[in-house]
Amino acid sequence: MKEKIFFNKKDIDTLLKEMQENKYSKNTIFNFLNSHSIYLFVNHPQFREHVLRKNNVNFIDGFFLSVFLSISNLKIARRLKGPDFSDDFLNNLELSSKKKHFFIGVSNDDLKEILKKYPSLRKKNCFAYDLPLIKKERFDDKELVKVIKKINPNYVWVSIGNPKQEIISNDLAEKINVDYFFNVGAFFDYAKGKKKQSPKIFQNIGLEWMYRLFTDFKHSWIKVKRSFIANKYLFGNVGLNRII
Repeated sequence: MKEKIFFNKKDIDTLLKEMQENKYSKNTIFNFLNSHSIYLFVNHPQFREHVLRKNNVNFIDGFFLSVFLSISNLKIARRLKGPDFSDDFLNNLELSSKKKHFFIGVSNDDLKEILKKYPSLRKKNCFAYDLPLIKKERFDDKELVKVIKKINPNYVWVSIGNPKQEIISNDLAEKINVDYFFNVGAFFDYAKGKKKQSPKIFQNIGLEWMYRLFTDFKHSWIKVKRSFIANKYLFGNVGLNRII
């Protein structure tokens, strides 16, 4: 039988409550995926193999993915966008204020801006690791593993885009022991003020891709192209978890 990638359709409040109640096991990896992710699922074997591992929990980030799953399952499958989840999580005192956070893909200077934005975070409990711009196949994570083990964080945030972040977090999960991994893409670029999210009106009608093309064509056009191609892959490759 052909393997599918299955999604949860929880809202943010439910997910945060479940985390507070410790309903997820150690080293759970949270992914927030969209149409571009489905393109990678079909065309990038390494990405596919990693996100299918049992400790991955996938949420619907993309508009067209949400529409497809809602229609095909005859039930509302709302989006849970990575930036929205991350913002709510970091503002949640119970979950984040007294915990250790390790940020991959963030420099020390960027971390200062993040701490300003989220005053609930404690400076002594936050650590940045600015990953080199190198292909995952050539990246040796021995140093990174050593650093994480020394710090012993509760949460590892990976903000380097897919497929790299999903591959790295899954590889790390085999070598270290933390509470959760969060693969959050460009969220910390938004938090640092380096990038702007598309306006809510664009998000609500599924035109985020248009906003990205207008504001950052050079870095966006390939992803937008792949996202449109991925719409033909939705049937037969994605589904909703039965137990929600």
